[in-house]
Amino acid sequence: MKKTTVLAAVIAAMALVFAPMIGCGGDPPPPSNNDTNNDENNDENNDENNDENNDENNDEEECTLDVDCEDEEGPHICEEGQCVAVECVETADCELAETCEDNSCEPIAYDCEVSDEFYGQIGADDSNHQFGGEPTADPLDESAGLDEIQEAIDDAWDQEEYDNHDNGAHVIDIEFDDPVEVEGAVVTAMTFASEGNAPRNVWVQDADAALKILRLAGEIEDSGDMMADIRVGDKVNFTVDEITVDGDDVPAASIFNADPSIRGVSDWDVVEEDVDVPYIELGDDELSLDYFNENVRMTGQILSNVWECGDNYCHSLRYGPDGEYETTFVARDQEDVGECISYLGPVQTFPSFYDADAEAQADGTNFDWYWVNF
Repeated sequence: MKKTTVLAAVIAAMALVFAPMIGCGGDPPPPSNNDTNNDENNDENNDENNDENNDENNDEEECTLDVDCEDEEGPHICEEGQCVAVECVETADCELAETCEDNSCEPIAYDCEVSDEFYGQIGADDSNHQFGGEPTADPLDESAGLDEIQEAIDDAWDQEEYDNHDNGAHVIDIEFDDPVEVEGAVVTAMTFASEGNAPRNVWVQDADAALKILRLAGEIEDSGDMMADIRVGDKVNFTVDEITVDGDDVPAASIFNADPSIRGVSDWDVVEEDVDVPYIELGDDELSLDYFNENVRMTGQILSNVWECGDNYCHSLRYGPDGEYETTFVARDQEDVGECISYLGPVQTFPSFYDADAEAQADGTNFDWYWVNF
């Protein structure tokens, strides 16, 4: 019995010693280093994942198409959801004589050659009712009376009055004491008119002058007009004077916003067909106002800046033996950058001829005046 009592006492004492360690009300054990590291790693991973997700979300929202990047400064394209800066998106972003290829501006090689076979509207052609005459690089040697009209137009021009006029149209009407009889002028070019109808603009020339005849739509008869079915290469007689059409007075000649023209025409008579039609082979020369209203033949290349101008498209055109000159080429269609064109037509200007800032340009508003070289 004595041994049993002592053993029980020892067990009881041990129970008291260990009771705080295994009882319900004691403090929890301190966290281990492993727990702390796991928490920190989890926080870091969560932050990194959140940042990556946010970046991905932001990238996706920046752009879907190139058009989404149009508000960026300079040319940009959309690439993998990001607006990325590039050298060019279209040729208009490049310098002259450069074209945009794969978002890079590349120089355009100049290798345009003069077409010896293109003469515009000059030359009889059964497939076109306006074509006629024989092309010649020699000047005309016969006077037809156009110089009197040209001198009257020049004398009527008032630069100071034009410079100071308001924003409305500036018109100078020109009259003659006696009608001017033109005899033997050559039709050198005309705007398009369907068969059986008269063109609105007709260019005539003699040894002394080259002038444009302008007739408004209401001044041309619907059928049987005196100029219906005229052709380039016609030698003609006509009278220039003030006339009346449907009760409206038409001046003999006028200068409308600095652009001169013959206006009042009557007694139109074709006296010969398919005569020589002059043109100037531009060659090494530069286009100038000296060639106004005369036919010029030239070859050039469409450059990079193409823009709309009215109902037409204006192109920068370089020309000359090595492409050293530049002018404006006007056409009904938008021609491709880098194309070579042959041109033969009446030289026009912008602004209009008598304007102090006028510059000569190639007018291709009639498709017959130019040819795209393939």
